[in-house]
Amino acid sequence: MRKLTICLALCLALLTCGCANVQLKCGIDPDFTATLTYKLTLDTRGVNMAEWPDYEDTIQSILARQEQAGFATTCDIDADTITVTLTQSKKAGSYAKALNNLVEMMSGPTSPFSAVAGNDKKTDAEWLAKLAATVDFSGVFLPENLEDMPQRAREQLEQGLGNATGKLTLSLPSSDGEGIVTTTVPFGLQEPAEAKLETRVHLDDDGRAMDEPFDTIAAANRAEWEKWNRYTLIGFCAAGTMLLAVCATFVLTRKKKAKVSME
Repeated sequence: MRKLTICLALCLALLTCGCANVQLKCGIDPDFTATLTYKLTLDTRGVNMAEWPDYEDTIQSILARQEQAGFATTCDIDADTITVTLTQSKKAGSYAKALNNLVEMMSGPTSPFSAVAGNDKKTDAEWLAKLAATVDFSGVFLPENLEDMPQRAREQLEQGLGNATGKLTLSLPSSDGEGIVTTTVPFGLQEPAEAKLETRVHLDDDGRAMDEPFDTIAAANRAEWEKWNRYTLIGFCAAGTMLLAVCATFVLTRKKKAKVSME
């Protein structure tokens, strides 16, 4: 059974009886780097922090474990919120390898994803890729995962689950001029959500994404121009045919009138 890092569940349980927001960002940048980021923002305005005098030590212990697992971590605490960020990155030498790295990171034992799929195809000039992921936190909060928590923490967790929100963002390299294409879907912590993303990248000599090649644009423009010319020619031909028909009708009518007058 997959489990989110139990630290985040514990953090949510101890510090949130109001609102929590989870942001998951998974993607590849134009320089072949795969990055996975978990960002958890806890609203502590409804929490009596005096009841949790050791919360900072608890968070630091949590972050230390994640650093041992290969994550870079930050924790920002102010009067109203606590924001914990976990980031893992892997550099590769190609987009295909970067996609493999990303799928591997998203499929790890502490991953909140219940399903991850990455497929790609490369030619000399293009890289086509598809990425799909289903985020599912529901397995984290099963009774057997929470049985060691203090009763107070479990009560606060149950209270905060319904108010928690999340967003999953997938990103891949693109040749659309922006360099990156993304998709974002909302999710709750009590039911799964799926995101899908596709991209088609034009590659330069180093295998990196570049804007759509001029010859491709020119070919597309030329096709549109030829299509417009065909329609224009058809229009002219139709108009010419109608004009000939009108002229022929006019001539025949004149001849009939002339014949009648002679008789």
